[in-house]
Amino acid sequence: MIFEPSVEELTNKVGNNYELANLLSKRAKEIVQHPTEEYESGSKKAIQIAAEEIASGKVVMDRKED
Repeated sequence: MIFEPSVEELTNKVGNNYELANLLSKRAKEIVQHPTEEYESGSKKAIQIAAEEIASGKVVMDRKED
């Protein structure tokens, strides 16, 4: 099975694997709580929608300065 977008592509957008996992998890939970049309129709899983949003730049990591 081939996943699009790839983990490498997403990691390059986010910074590292830890931040990618964190961002994917948070966004997927938001999608489950407030479903999109794609999720409600069952055509895509929440994690796939989250990955596509990160790849497109719709969802980005909020980096707070300490």
